[in-house]
Amino acid sequence: MNGSARGKRRPRRRAAHGFRKKAGGASGAVKRLRKRKRPGVRSGRKTAPAPAPLPPAGEAAGPLEPAAQDHIYQTAYNRGYDEGYDKGFDRGRYAGGDGVVDQLMPNGFVLPLVPVEDIIAAGLERFRDRMWPVMGTAEVTAFLTDALDSGRPASVIRLGDGELLAMAQESVYSIEYIRKHAPFLTYAGVELPDPAARDALVTAVRNADIVGIPLLRVPHFQHLAFQLFDFYGIDWKAKRITHSTINYAMYLEHALSALIKGRKLLTVGNHAEGLAAFLKDRGYHVAGAVAPVMGMRDVPRVMESVAAHDFDLAIVSAGIAAVVLVWRIAAELGKAAFDFGHLADSMISGEAPLVPAGTA
Repeated sequence: MNGSARGKRRPRRRAAHGFRKKAGGASGAVKRLRKRKRPGVRSGRKTAPAPAPLPPAGEAAGPLEPAAQDHIYQTAYNRGYDEGYDKGFDRGRYAGGDGVVDQLMPNGFVLPLVPVEDIIAAGLERFRDRMWPVMGTAEVTAFLTDALDSGRPASVIRLGDGELLAMAQESVYSIEYIRKHAPFLTYAGVELPDPAARDALVTAVRNADIVGIPLLRVPHFQHLAFQLFDFYGIDWKAKRITHSTINYAMYLEHALSALIKGRKLLTVGNHAEGLAAFLKDRGYHVAGAVAPVMGMRDVPRVMESVAAHDFDLAIVSAGIAAVVLVWRIAAELGKAAFDFGHLADSMISGEAPLVPAGTA
């Protein structure tokens, strides 16, 4: 079989930066907006033509056409991939659910007909007094609106796995561990090791007005956020905490249009000019665009460019550097700034339409 056919269209596992959009307990609508297709040829790729029928018994079979070879290989590969995925999922679900119940169940007893979800729900009730509320769309929007109306600085930053792992350098995790689990950090703007970037992120998180954290209890998300808060002595109980998909929530709940209507907007990031054009086309007042942002080490130059503009609200889509830029824009320039993230890409691509300013 042609080796190139195998390598060319083999289903790919999700990239290491599959959660780059700062996942955090998003609503169903947010998940649909940020949906990633499952790997494999059934995720949108065209499949090879069906192979020609086999010759009748007794007749010599000639070599299969390359397209037929590829089709047979892909079919077999996906079947094996799916079976392995399903087995792994079932084992993981047991290990993290009923398997834990089995370990904790007193000897000589069973608990018939009680789903593991009910057991977890009952257990969660015991910890209700330790649950901590996070700000929702209405509260974050009201905070930003009040800051804009009164002319005071405000910063809303969002933390995803990239920001958290960059903060974890030589604190919670070693550089080697982070290189292994976060090869996407270079794309996101951090070249390891970068203790200066780590320290700048910690300072921004410590001082920002509102910090969005991932709500999902998966590796490198919510647990890591609170580990880092404790390690760096950040009093999270004294901070305003929201979820890290607040940008999408504000868009989907129609709060964003009202917030930016009538404001002088500054777009910042590699796609700042595209976002500026998108907003202008819909009647919003764009005071300028600052691009590009070449990672964390480009922050000082970007800040100089930002300072040259007259604006009310900075909309920053600049990877990990956005966290530091948003905080510095508020702290040093006295302006309001919002970590806009990949919502900018969704708008530019047409995936996230925005109502015109005249109807907001």
